[in-house]
Amino acid sequence: GANGNDEAGAPSHGYSFSGSGSAYIFKRDGTSWIEQQKLTADDADPGDNFGFSVSIDGDYAIVGASFDFNNSSIFSGSAYIFKRDGTSWSQQQKLIASDADYDNRFGTSVSIDGDYAIVGADGDDGGSGSAYIFVRSSTTWTEQQKLTASDATAPGDSLGISVSISGDYAIVGAVGNDDKGSDSGGAYIFSRSGTTWNMQHKLYPHYYEGPSLIGPGARFGQSVSIDDEYVLVGAPGHNSGSGGALLFKRGAFWSSTSWELVSSFYASDENSGDWFGHSVDLGGRHAIVGAPYNDDDGTNSGSAYLFQSVTIPSSLP
Repeated sequence: GANGNDEAGAPSHGYSFSGSGSAYIFKRDGTSWIEQQKLTADDADPGDNFGFSVSIDGDYAIVGASFDFNNSSIFSGSAYIFKRDGTSWSQQQKLIASDADYDNRFGTSVSIDGDYAIVGADGDDGGSGSAYIFVRSSTTWTEQQKLTASDATAPGDSLGISVSISGDYAIVGAVGNDDKGSDSGGAYIFSRSGTTWNMQHKLYPHYYEGPSLIGPGARFGQSVSIDDEYVLVGAPGHNSGSGGALLFKRGAFWSSTSWELVSSFYASDENSGDWFGHSVDLGGRHAIVGAPYNDDDGTNSGSAYLFQSVTIPSSLP
């Protein structure tokens, strides 16, 4: 975030029902990161999964609680906005989907940028999934639009498993999309015009990368990150679970409304089952990719890979 803050989530240990969950704000002081505050929901209940997802930008943070009960609906989910005043963070508003329903899991993923926030609900519509845009006016956040895939087919696409927003653009992952084979995955770009968000582009690798880059089980869209005109998408199931991540740029080679693949990232020491690409984040010309099942320091000890000064080609290879 702009103020040097970062945030970490602590959900109730996966899907247990013993803890309501929490999130922690850390602030950088020189080369050290110091815990500034622990965040909890003002209506916390056991099993809410508060902290399942987190995002921060400037003086605002958003925390997902994907198993929260709302409108008498089990696991409908919610998300909470926190605002910083000096060194203190306080809950500003609880966000709930206008059509909250059983097992929507609203809050599975969250992202915030400026006056806009996006919340994924991968269990919505029987598992086809959706995402919701909220906009801030003064101290109030209002649902602006529900996002769905124009080509949504059968339940199980899990649109909203991942979300990211930057300026007038948002990206939503659909890890269960089957266009390139079972659970090959997909990701959708939405762009804002006034108060309306339209699906602009569905991401696919270009032909020159080879047909096997995204195939059955790749889970492309498990993670997404957008920063200005670049998006990074993780595909942790690629190549027997060794994984990969793909970088796209808006208007790289063709039209300004087209997002084209410009680079692909893999672990230098890739191994089957590491799930490189399970999490990604993009900032400027730097990218970080998580591999939670890497075994370097013990079974499933996990690791992350930092890519610096990413080089973008100026034309097709």
